[in-house]
Amino acid sequence: MGGAGLHWSGVHFRITPEELRLKSHYDERYSKQFIPEGMTIQDYGVSYDELEPYFDFAEKVFGTSGQAYKVNGNVVGDGNVFEAARSDNFPLPAQLNTYSEQRFFDAAKSIGLHPYRLPSANTSGPYTNPYGVQMGPCNFCGYCSGYACYMYSKASPNLNILPALKQEKHFELRSKCHVLRVELDDTKRRATGVTYIDPAGQEVFQPADLVIVSAFQYHNVHLLLLSGIGKPYDPISGEGVVGRNFAYQNLSTITASFDNDTWTNPFVGAGGNGVAVDDFNADNFDHGPLGFVGGSPLWVNQAGMKPVSGIATPAGTPN
Repeated sequence: MGGAGLHWSGVHFRITPEELRLKSHYDERYSKQFIPEGMTIQDYGVSYDELEPYFDFAEKVFGTSGQAYKVNGNVVGDGNVFEAARSDNFPLPAQLNTYSEQRFFDAAKSIGLHPYRLPSANTSGPYTNPYGVQMGPCNFCGYCSGYACYMYSKASPNLNILPALKQEKHFELRSKCHVLRVELDDTKRRATGVTYIDPAGQEVFQPADLVIVSAFQYHNVHLLLLSGIGKPYDPISGEGVVGRNFAYQNLSTITASFDNDTWTNPFVGAGGNGVAVDDFNADNFDHGPLGFVGGSPLWVNQAGMKPVSGIATPAGTPN
């Protein structure tokens, strides 16, 4: 029904080509001695070019709003100059900037950085996706990150895919169920179905020819371990794959306060709306003399403050 796909913000980045072949890329650019022995950095085994058609289709299903820089090698707008090759434009134009985002855009540009409007899975206008599902335009209500969208403006499985699935005569949705494990055949090489707890608390086995594990990153690993699928990662020996390189959303945030003569409304916002710079992301800068690899986008994203208790205030402000 959605899970984190319901309450995510909607920032809809693509992975960079370098990140999909990380070990090979660093070896080629900086030498094979650059990555210390024992680090688990590796290639994914699938290329950006192979995935690009699926990224493009996903953006069309999501109704992603954004501004491309290049499409099929041709400059088409003031998008992210560091972005990888695209086969098509975003399905919707980028959302408008809030006051905070525009300040960040102007400041970044003034010091030679390359700001761009975030690709946002919040619609900048009315939209109908490839499955025939309609979305309404985002109204910047400020209840986006952490909430389901009542405007049908933020991409989520229940909005963008479920209505089309419900038209399929063989489709059945069983909500309020909790999968315990994927069941395997005697060879332990093929799934035969899943065992789950139904809303009445009964244990049910559902046979299946195909089982898709799509329960988000934490629970995917949990299910694989409980089901005996794959070899668990051992950080001491370095053997195994399930749980290896496990990481999730490392973020750092900064709050800025302005003088009394600055008038804005931080309660206005949209989850994926914002302005970012990629100058310090991925391998867009020379890591050679720095002693580390990797990077991050930096962005101002005014997603809305929700209840008044959520707003950042200076020390000493009465509760």
